[in-house]
Amino acid sequence: MGSKGYKKSYGKAAYKNKLQTSYLTDIKDFMWLLMQNLDVLMSALMLVLVFYIFVRRKFSNWKPGKKS
Repeated sequence: MGSKGYKKSYGKAAYKNKLQTSYLTDIKDFMWLLMQNLDVLMSALMLVLVFYIFVRRKFSNWKPGKKS
């Protein structure tokens, strides 16, 4: 799909409007993709958090039972 031809035949306003609507549909598609893959994203986030906490505990001198 050539954007130059569209701009030439329909003028700047229509081209701008088309850009805006395509941008909005892209956002909608992205949100729908997020909603579909929410469980995958959440499990990945949990794994990253657990790994981060584990590494923090492993490589720091903080001990869970020790009084500060």
